[in-house]
Amino acid sequence: MYGINDKELREHPDWLPFRSANGIIEINFYPDREPNENTARERLNKFISSGLDLSTPNKDEHNRDRADFRLLDTSMSDSSFFLNKIIDEVKKIRKEDKKRGEIKILLADPEQDFAKTRAKSISDEPVDNLSFLARNNARKGLRQIAEAVKYLAEEISDRDDSLPLIPLEKQDPQAEINELLKYIDENGTNYNLKLLFYSEVPSGPMYFLQNILIQGRFCSGFSAIKLPWMAIVNNPLCNYDFYDIFSNEFERIWKKSQEEDYRFPKEDNAMQKEIENLRQENEHLKQKNANLNERLERFEN
Repeated sequence: MYGINDKELREHPDWLPFRSANGIIEINFYPDREPNENTARERLNKFISSGLDLSTPNKDEHNRDRADFRLLDTSMSDSSFFLNKIIDEVKKIRKEDKKRGEIKILLADPEQDFAKTRAKSISDEPVDNLSFLARNNARKGLRQIAEAVKYLAEEISDRDDSLPLIPLEKQDPQAEINELLKYIDENGTNYNLKLLFYSEVPSGPMYFLQNILIQGRFCSGFSAIKLPWMAIVNNPLCNYDFYDIFSNEFERIWKKSQEEDYRFPKEDNAMQKEIENLRQENEHLKQKNANLNERLERFEN
């Protein structure tokens, strides 16, 4: 199941397979005796690809009107392989039904604490500037998503020049993030691909591939690749199975991100935020100065 056969399971008892009647399999791709992150990533990509190959449209009333492909992660900085696989699948779907094949992507806002904490957990070396690291991870993921948008446009339209060139890399991560997000926002919408930032703390990375969910975990101090992953098959006869629980979580985060306008950090908003921070700091300094003057007067008297 999902590209993992019984022989492989016998050869890798530490993959921790867990099967049950409700369509769940759990595997650890990063056993201690083989601590190779590249190998683990290849296994996860195989797991995702197998789930994608086996997926079918949702039939139940709770999920059939939701996007076929919904992806939530911190930065998706290693996503190029399965993004292209998803786009290949979208191309097949849209040949049969142009209204289907919608892609929604949620990434952690690199300016929020959650993204910075995850950046620290993922990093193999001591980190001095968490903000820079979070932004750097974000721009890597966004560049791959921008490339996926261009690939999607070329596959759907069968033209190589259907979209403008992707913005060039910049020394300033924030400037590059703004340009990439603008590119994705302006061009992805035309091909039913939407991206939002989130500030919530989700249960883990989630890749909804039609009726199959590939679900990971977030754990302090560890990259998700080093933790067990699950494949969860939606049971259309059950109104509140594991798939529905996580599907509802994704939709709640998406809705809140829409309300908070996390499409991309517009420069005006960023400047306004900086002004507000300076005002608050100024008020704090004024209060601190007043307290010091009061103490000085009491001391002198």
